Amino acid sequence: MEPGSVHKKHAQLPRLVVEKSPDYKTIFVGGVYGGHRPDHFEVLVHSTELEPETTLQGPHQKPTYKHVFHVRLVMTPLQAKSIAEWLMRHVREYEETFGKIRSPEEMRREEKVVARDLLPSSSMYG
Repeated sequence: MEPGSVHKKHAQLPRLVVEKSPDYKTIFVGGVYGGHRPDHFEVLVHSTELEPETTLQGPHQKPTYKHVFHVRLVMTPLQAKSIAEWLMRHVREYEETFGKIRSPEEMRREEKVVARDLLPSSSMYG
């Protein structure tokens, strides 16, 4: 090896500096909208908030919720796949530790069963 040369095994990696943006904030995610195009994926992240004005109008007033969009994420297909794999790995680890996360469809089915079980049977009034 020539003097002053660096062996590939010991080549230095570039330095990575990590800093928070001045606009950095934490968002409790209520949901996402978005989709994909041939060259990128888009994800619009929103929180879901209760409108206090309608809730405070009285006990018979239906509450009003609003979606507040905070950020639009645009990423390459490779980045999207990498994030999806990372997220699914953490979901698997979560479920191994805390138990299965029910899907929205499973929750709706269970609510229908509970609601049906709470309805009086026709023989009760017949």
